[in-house]
Amino acid sequence: MDRSMPEQQEDKKGRPKKRLGQSLVEFTIMLPVVMLLLSGLIEFGFLLNNYLDLIDAARDIARVAADDDPVHDCKGAFHPSPVPDMGDPGCGIPINPEPFGFYQRSLNAMSGVLGGNREITIAKDNGDDLVISIFTVSGGTAVRYPPLYNDGTCDRGGELGWRLYCNQQSDLSTTWVESKIDLNAPGSGFVLVELYYNYHMVLGLPWITAFVPDPVLLHAYAIMPNVRAAP
Repeated sequence: MDRSMPEQQEDKKGRPKKRLGQSLVEFTIMLPVVMLLLSGLIEFGFLLNNYLDLIDAARDIARVAADDDPVHDCKGAFHPSPVPDMGDPGCGIPINPEPFGFYQRSLNAMSGVLGGNREITIAKDNGDDLVISIFTVSGGTAVRYPPLYNDGTCDRGGELGWRLYCNQQSDLSTTWVESKIDLNAPGSGFVLVELYYNYHMVLGLPWITAFVPDPVLLHAYAIMPNVRAAP
């Protein structure tokens, strides 16, 4: 009898038995792949949760800003010309461009929104930012406020948007906004709120950071109509 090959064992039903340890070997081979996929899903779940919170926060801040007055509010306004009935040189193009009035209330809204159950905080040291732009639409053209200025720290306004920390700038140009709104609407106004948040990975495993940068910059925005910004 040729004994160079072991005889195939059979079970009680006459079917060949699997060799001992085969399942263990297969599991050992697949385990690293399963761990890679599972850890990636967990990290992506954390990131997605933060991104959804960021979207909700941008919408909530925009809703507050949509009901506010970005034009006739003294020191919160960046109107192209002084408003004579306000009786204050701080109205119109501001002497002190720090976030008073409209912008301060939007900042307070952000603090209130993110101070709830959400796990994210817009922080200067983290490279995050809040960017707000006001659009006045007239004659088929959208004009963006505040105008570009420098407060001695950095440039704010214009295509950059009003930037809280000057860490980021608006990703949405005036041309892009014009493509999304009705330029034929008579005397309309809009407010654009953008939030930037650097998500630092919770797991931070090397096989994830090798392909995905850490932190990941998340950007969420919301556009709401604001009748007080209409010309």
